[in-house]
Amino acid sequence: LDGAFSALHVKDASQLWASLTTEPELASSALAACCIRGRVALLDDGPIVISQTTGLVNEARWLLTPRQQPGIAVAEFGEGPLGILLTKRPRGLVVSSFSKPRNEAVPRVGDALCAVNGRQIQKDSTLNDAVAILKGVGRPVLVGFRPATAEELRSERPPEPAHWPVERKPSPPPTSRAQTDLQALASYARSAVETVTEAPPVDHGELPPGLDARPPPPLSTAPVAADGWAVATLPGEVLFARTNARLQDYVRARSGSNQLCGCVIDGELHVTSYRVVFHPIGCGAVPSFASQSTDWEMPVRALTACSLKVDSGHKLSFKCKDGQRRVFTCAPRDGAAALACARAVHALAFSSASDAFARAYKAASTEDPAFARHLPRTASYSLRDEYAHSVLRGPAADQLKIIRNEHALDICETYPLELVVPSATTDLELRRVAAYRSKGRLPVIIWSHPTNGATISRSSQPKPGVQNKRSSDDERYLDSIRRLAQGQRMVIVDARSKVATQGNRVMGLGTELVRYYEGIELFYGNIANIHTARDSLSEVQKLCFARDLTGNDADSGGATFWGRLDGTKWLSQVHSILCAALKTVELVHYERTAVLVHCSDGWDRTPQITCLALMLLEKRFRTIDGFLTLLQKEWVDFGHKFDERCGHTDESASDQRSPVFLLFIDCCFQLIQQFPSAFEFNQDLLLLLLDQLNACRFGTFLENNQRRRSRKSLDDATRHVWAHVAAHFDAVRNGAYVDDEDAAPLLPSLHARNVRLFEAYFRRFDAARVPLSRARTFY
Repeated sequence: LDGAFSALHVKDASQLWASLTTEPELASSALAACCIRGRVALLDDGPIVISQTTGLVNEARWLLTPRQQPGIAVAEFGEGPLGILLTKRPRGLVVSSFSKPRNEAVPRVGDALCAVNGRQIQKDSTLNDAVAILKGVGRPVLVGFRPATAEELRSERPPEPAHWPVERKPSPPPTSRAQTDLQALASYARSAVETVTEAPPVDHGELPPGLDARPPPPLSTAPVAADGWAVATLPGEVLFARTNARLQDYVRARSGSNQLCGCVIDGELHVTSYRVVFHPIGCGAVPSFASQSTDWEMPVRALTACSLKVDSGHKLSFKCKDGQRRVFTCAPRDGAAALACARAVHALAFSSASDAFARAYKAASTEDPAFARHLPRTASYSLRDEYAHSVLRGPAADQLKIIRNEHALDICETYPLELVVPSATTDLELRRVAAYRSKGRLPVIIWSHPTNGATISRSSQPKPGVQNKRSSDDERYLDSIRRLAQGQRMVIVDARSKVATQGNRVMGLGTELVRYYEGIELFYGNIANIHTARDSLSEVQKLCFARDLTGNDADSGGATFWGRLDGTKWLSQVHSILCAALKTVELVHYERTAVLVHCSDGWDRTPQITCLALMLLEKRFRTIDGFLTLLQKEWVDFGHKFDERCGHTDESASDQRSPVFLLFIDCCFQLIQQFPSAFEFNQDLLLLLLDQLNACRFGTFLENNQRRRSRKSLDDATRHVWAHVAAHFDAVRNGAYVDDEDAAPLLPSLHARNVRLFEAYFRRFDAARVPLSRARTFY
């Protein structure tokens, strides 16, 4: 603190030394105020003030009596969110309403936020600044508000409630050269954390200015095309708009040739409440987008952007989540119809009501009896029955119990209502273990070996932080799970890299301090985070859809397709996930070792590893029925954030969207390729799941966890995507499947040359694919 003391004003320094001898209690507070000033000077992280008054001794008095500052009302908040909604106003961040009942008089609606634990909130501060400060302090927290005057309330219109922002402030750039040891530590902390750039706003495309954003009224009668074709609507599907359009495509130059040539396809474009359909008329060749029919169709919720440009004609552009980009040209006489199509797409595709069509489809359709006939276990699925079949069995059965994650023992909102834990664990210990884990996702057992007692558990990361905080309850809890295995050993499979875990320690998180856990080791999976996965997918999609007017690869720069594919790092990520899953299988089955799998929060990379490991370990999960129950349990029930990762609504920031589930499905494709007779399903089932992931026709892949689905009654108001699987049961069933009762665990090859591109998905609309075949779609 030498630099901080030397930087003090002479008057402050003299008052500090005088208070040391005359007012010991005040002196200690003055020293604390000085330390805060010193911390600011060394870390250079913005102004921190103790009060509105100047002078070190005045700041010290404010530290002693924080509620007695003139002109400021102070409120103390405990655990959880503050429960206040803020709105940006010229005089600062103003309280607009309350999200939960309040009995205290502070704050009132209209009061301006001015300080948090002594740190001043400037008038030009944004909501992001306030969120960052509140996240960085503990609880309880003292928050200061400046009461609004009558004139200020009269001059401002009544503010509307605002949602608490989810964007995060970008990390400051690390300093090039540290001037002090403390600066060096801060610089290392910034560089070690997995950096997350500020989320850009979601771009849904541009429409002509002044265009009415409301959807056009539904068409009273379904129009019939010139060739007699009409849209075959689904139950609950409504037609909103149609227009004549033409589309640039690539087709085979002549019969018997694989050479491509560009052509223009005339047809009609229809927009319904569920999809966009383009029907070619008079096309002599098979379009590159042809599937079961020659039509191109895409669910509106699977679109990420829709633009309409009227500079030279009317060009209606669609950008799809699977990487497709389609540009339709409309004649000037069809301009009004093109505008109606654009309005309909924007209103239907980008609204917050992602479940609108799913509810309409359920209300207008009837239950398919094929669901219970082909998939009896999935149709009658319950989590307790699944625990009975795969967890409460073998040597570990008597030492485990099912708890209810609700009411008095409500330990984690993103977990299902029923969890399996060691039977000797008390409710108090469970709460303490959950408090030591990120988002409260404590280790729970999801599978146990039928003969050796080894278990597979999942959780989120612990919270040791840079101070190496321990939890004796967490240590005893993992020890009780470890002792269930015959090998009396546990390995924690951390899906992240070691560098990433060190970066999380700076944020108060990290990984287990294994020196305090008896018989426990660490294994790092080195699986990339969601941001790297999103960037890799974007590059793969650009590579697979890059075509010039002659149909050749554009912007290749002399590089081969496979060389550029390797540069995307997509297959490297698939390989890393397979390695972590295989390591889990070897530990549990051959080394009789308990395994705990986690990543950061336990809902992205964790289910990738656990699902693949269980598919390799147990034959039941390689059947269609067993595979679907596994997806329901590990992905849906245990809270994968489908809404955020798939971008079903704009409530999820663009930097939170990531192809986590697509990576898992790609890994399933790799297993099917290596073991063609070991799986009852083929790659068509994988395509069906990916198509319905973004279509929002069913409620299974909506919302971020089971409780949020229950609050919206999605299970009752929508149909399950598993029923759609049953409707296509013959198509997704593998004819080469061999039902081997004594099947041993599968051990896939991890050689890099055996990890292949999932061409049936990534290149199904690629005009250059050879041999040319119709794309398989299951919308």
